[in-house]
Amino acid sequence: MKIRNIAFAVALVVGPATSAQAVVNLIKNGSFETVDPALSFNANGVIQVTGSNTTALPFWAVIASNQYKINEFYDAQAGRNSVDLSGTAGSLYQDVTGLTIGTTYKVSFSLSGNPLATVDPTVELRLAGVASPFGTFSFDSPVGQTAANMGWVRRAANFVATSTSHRVLIRNTLTGADRDRGPVIDNVWLTVLPEPGTWLMMVAGFVLVGHAVRRQRRALAA
Repeated sequence: MKIRNIAFAVALVVGPATSAQAVVNLIKNGSFETVDPALSFNANGVIQVTGSNTTALPFWAVIASNQYKINEFYDAQAGRNSVDLSGTAGSLYQDVTGLTIGTTYKVSFSLSGNPLATVDPTVELRLAGVASPFGTFSFDSPVGQTAANMGWVRRAANFVATSTSHRVLIRNTLTGADRDRGPVIDNVWLTVLPEPGTWLMMVAGFVLVGHAVRRQRRALAA
């Protein structure tokens, strides 16, 4: 049997499982590219958002008097915009629905910090219905960091859904004067982790193709 035929056969076996586990971001507007058209960036490429504004970033909300900045001045990790969690307990949250109880999900996001910060920024990840704080993540500001070279890092955490909906909240943990030069986030994702059976089927498929390749090579060499 030719290798391409074997590979096709493996795809038929693995395909249904992997397609069901296709990577889909359950977070909407995760890279903050959609902004309220009534708002405009100032000369510094920033939109300052306070707790009274709940429409600045569609699908996202801010708690009470907390603040944040939509920023196009920084070099974004994805798209054009990022969010600077500056101000009073800068934070953002989104309520995600349609989850499956007992299923494992992964929250991931890109993290950086204000290049003018004098301390390394830290954010707290909270999920309603899951023990809080769910995770605390720091950004080690690299030497030579600039607005054009933000040094983004990826941070992630897994959780098992205990409800069909969870609130995903990311909050600036810095206090005092430091909070105004705090963490910057971008490209937030919430995805379903593949079930163990899916991984096993994929591995089995790759092993089968590997055996087929070796057998064909031996046959050609004979």
